Amino acid sequence: MSSAKRSSSVKVLPTVLGVIIVVALIAIAGEIGVRMFVSKEISDGYRTSAEERGVTVTEDPSVSFGTRPMLLALATKSVPSMDLSTPNTLEVKNPEALGGAPEINGDPAAEVHLENVDLSNRADPTAESLRVDVTIPPQLLQALINRESGVRASTITPLPDEGLFNIEFASGFATSKFRPIANGGHIEINLEGGSILGLNLDGLAGWLGEASGTLLSYDIGHGMQVEEAHVTGEGLALTLTGANLPLSTVNELTFS
Repeated sequence: MSSAKRSSSVKVLPTVLGVIIVVALIAIAGEIGVRMFVSKEISDGYRTSAEERGVTVTEDPSVSFGTRPMLLALATKSVPSMDLSTPNTLEVKNPEALGGAPEINGDPAAEVHLENVDLSNRADPTAESLRVDVTIPPQLLQALINRESGVRASTITPLPDEGLFNIEFASGFATSKFRPIANGGHIEINLEGGSILGLNLDGLAGWLGEASGTLLSYDIGHGMQVEEAHVTGEGLALTLTGANLPLSTVNELTFS
């Protein structure tokens, strides 16, 4: 090869590398921009839906899209998976139902995982499958029981080692334990034994609840099923699943 040709090749190589680097930087910037744009669309949709229900939102949800390039997803209007963390907006007033019914506004924080997501409506994408992990704190459980069952629960304490909650009625006059059970679209709270003034009374569960001992059966609804329910130190942890549902379904899972 002549010295002229070698010189030409040496000059072309940096030019090609420069073009590749510029294209890569543009693609990276575009990818970041698309992710930020879609995330904002989803966050704005979440905030609008929450505010329409009178919920004060002080923190945006966080959104992630996995490793697949969003530039391609924007073109195909679909993404294989998406994760959303929604903030805690829950406010519970008068959970003891003293002199009036409890007031519930907002919702606990939740972790949402979506598969095969249709982005045709970026503000409210639709998932082929959707999973929600949410923990119901004792205060919210207490308010729901007092509002829905007609009895007055004074305190509720989780007992995660037993998979139960301890519940006191009338400021400790009567106590019992209850076990949350996942039953399709429902959560059932079943009483297990109890005592009055410290005296064991296995029939207390039937006296307080229905003949079956069920104190509360709460319908999740909105096309969601309860896959798992277990007791943690923070409350009642639920895993909910659904199919072919819009993301707004999560905002509709309100306990107020």
